[in-house]
Amino acid sequence: MAYCTGDEVEAVTGFSYAHFKESGLTMTENQFTALLTLFVNRATQLINRYCNVTSFEEHSIVEYYDGRGATGDEKTYLDTDRIYHMREPLITLTSVEYDSGSSTSAPTWTTLTPRSDDEGGDFMLITRNETSYIRFTSIVPIKGYDNVRITYVAGYVDDSPEFYDLKVACIRIVENMLLIKKKIQEATTIRATGTREASRMFEVFNESLILTDDVKDTLARYRRPPGDLYSYE
Repeated sequence: MAYCTGDEVEAVTGFSYAHFKESGLTMTENQFTALLTLFVNRATQLINRYCNVTSFEEHSIVEYYDGRGATGDEKTYLDTDRIYHMREPLITLTSVEYDSGSSTSAPTWTTLTPRSDDEGGDFMLITRNETSYIRFTSIVPIKGYDNVRITYVAGYVDDSPEFYDLKVACIRIVENMLLIKKKIQEATTIRATGTREASRMFEVFNESLILTDDVKDTLARYRRPPGDLYSYE
């Protein structure tokens, strides 16, 4: 799936198939549609990679964490022992489980109960801006490897303000790709006439030309740090 459509790119940029060429000939509408699909998919991949997420579209995800046990003095639990951050933006929490079995036995998964306004529970679900995390209360996972399992629906619904931001970023990236293609296309045409200045229009392609500072500014609030999330509030 992608964060914008070819029609949205055309509507925002004003570009059409008539502005571009393939093999020296003006593109057909079908050729331009195929090009936009390629660029939109590439732009979506760039956003996901830059933001360190699987996807910002609604999807189910299962994450495993290492239990930390009690790391405080005299085997007391610190806040860092109780808190487990979810890597991607949360829509709904499906389940929180921990494996109480030993590392030499089959997993023994126990489903935990969330705390509510009416009843106590094994954990609290807390959301702060773009980050959600679990804070264990009555039960804290023992030290172990991949013995905490959190299942949830991640991403943003497609009519949310957040998804609109991502759509705009995707359109801008595709627009930058089209501008580069058009510049190279025009430079190639000039070179064919023998103009000496043509070489100045060719630039070494790099990602900064399409993932520009204004796009990065839009994506900044959605970017997840690489690796595990151990910070807490």
